[in-house]
This record gives sequence, C-alpha cells and structure tokens, in this order.
Amino acid sequence: MPSDGPTSTKALEDLKDHFRALCSTLGALDPVQIAARTAGGVIPETVMKMLSGPALPAWEYWLQVTEALGGDVQVIEKLWVAAVKEEGSFELGQTGSGDTTAGERAIAIPSDPADLQARGRQLRRRADAEREHHDEIVRGMRSVEGEVDRVSALIVALRKKADEDRLAQRITELESERRRLRRDIKRLKGELFVVSTERERIATELAEVNHRLVEFQFERAQYEERLKHQAELQLRDTQEELRKLDEIWGAQMKRLTDELSATREKAAREAVELRQSLSEASRDRASFQHANQQLRAENRAYGASLDTAYKQIDQVYRRWWVRLLVPRQVSGPGGPVRS
Repeated sequence: MPSDGPTSTKALEDLKDHFRALCSTLGALDPVQIAARTAGGVIPETVMKMLSGPALPAWEYWLQVTEALGGDVQVIEKLWVAAVKEEGSFELGQTGSGDTTAGERAIAIPSDPADLQARGRQLRRRADAEREHHDEIVRGMRSVEGEVDRVSALIVALRKKADEDRLAQRITELESERRRLRRDIKRLKGELFVVSTERERIATELAEVNHRLVEFQFERAQYEERLKHQAELQLRDTQEELRKLDEIWGAQMKRLTDELSATREKAAREAVELRQSLSEASRDRASFQHANQQLRAENRAYGASLDTAYKQIDQVYRRWWVRLLVPRQVSGPGGPVRS
C-alpha cells in the first residue's frame, strides 16, 4: 500500500551505492552525460532515479546504462534481483511525494494464475508496441537532431557568403526552421519521456506478475505435497482398519465354523438315533400288521358266527310269528269254531 514517505530496502540501497560508485570511478555523475552514453535509450530522469530515487527502475535501463558505462553487468543484475525480492513491504515505482508518474502508481496484480498469465501476455504485447513506438521516436529525434546540425552548419556557411541581405533573410528562415525543429525535438523528448515511463511501468508490472506467478506455483507445489501426505496417512489408516476388520472377521468365521461343526456332529448323532427309532418303529409296525391280520381273521370268524346266529334267530322269530299269526281251530257241536 502507498506510504506517506519514501520507502526503501537495504538491497535497493546497496544497488544504488554500487551504481554511484561505478559512476564515480568513471567520473560521470551527471545524469545527462550518463543518458547521452546510452544513445537515447535511457532518459536523464530515469538515471536520476537510478542514482538517488526511492523507486526501482526496470532491469532494461540498468542493463543499458551499465553496458554504456562499461560496468560489471552480473554484479548489477545480482543486486537488482536482490532488491526486487526484498521489496515485500512497498510497491515498485513508489515515491515519497504526492506527484507520481504513470509508472510510479500502485500496481493491482490479480491473484488467479490464469489472470496472471493473461496479464503477462497483455503486458508483453504492450511492451513490444511501446518498444516499437520508443524506437520510432528515437529514430525521429536523431533525424531531427541531424537536421538541426545540418541547418546549423548551413547557417554558418551562409553567413560567410558575400550577400548579407539575402543571407540574412536565409539565416532568419533557417533560424526559424531551427526553432521549429527544436520545438519538435522538445515535443519528441516529451513523448519519449512518456513512452519510457510507460515502458518502465509495464516492465515493473510484468516483473511483479512473474514474481506473483512464481509464488503461486510454489504454493501450489506445497499444497499438492500436503495433499499427498494426507492421502498417504488416510491410506495407512484405512489399511490398518481393514487389517483389524480382517482379524475380527476371521475370528467370527472361526467361531461360526466351530459352531457349524458342532451342529453337524449333533445332527449326525440325531440322525443315527432317528434311524434307530425308525428301525424300531418298522419292527413295531410289522408286529402291529400281523396282530391286525389276526384280529381281522377273528373278526371275520366272529362275523360268520354272528351271521349264523342272526339266521337262526330269524328262523326262530319267523316260526314264532307264524305260530302267533295262524288261527287255531276249536271243535264244537255246530262244527269247528274259529277262535
């Protein structure tokens, strides 16, 4: 978050101290002179930030200035990377005053990796476009500066000619043209400053996006490692529970097997007893059938005797009825009297 005063870190101060020592060794502490050695690649304002400003310019400016001054690029790169890694409590491009440029405003970086990658691609495309615009402005400025030099040389040559009036008019025209060209140079320098500032902001934002993406990938790797460890622990607990269940199931199966064996033995004994009972019942049944046959023979004999008795009784009964129903004849003087 933005702060009320200038914010810096030890790594950033070490970088600037090393850079100032490099410039002092070469005798070039003027930002304009240092910027001139880069052939327009770095403006004096950026060099001033590199010397004493609280902001951290993009790496490409440090690279151009270090190569132009003939310094050790690897040392500058190590110090710059350390400053980028240590800037956890403040934002890149932040200054202590309220007047901040476009590259010195707070940078809102998305937290989603897909947004980070899309933002990175967008920033790279913008950086390429701004680089082309920057190169075009530099070429135009160099062309204008060459034209100024040519016009200045022409003015000097014309002043040496004999015709003062004609030359004075021509000189006036050329001076007007030179003023116009200087205005164009000033305008182009302003545009170049805006483009350079935008490039610096884009490079800073791109570095922040890359830094956040690396952090996200590291956190993701840690999260996957934790998930793997938890899965291994759960698998170990599950295997232990399965082993206990197998032991319990084995004990139950052994108990059921013993009970089944005892039941089978009991059933075998009961089957033997049942067979013996059936054998005895079969023998009793044969005896019963023999006795039944004898009883039936006796019943038939008793039936025949009873039929004979019934027949005799019927005959006696019939004879008695005949005797009772036939009238007896009584003899008397008038003949037989029927009683």
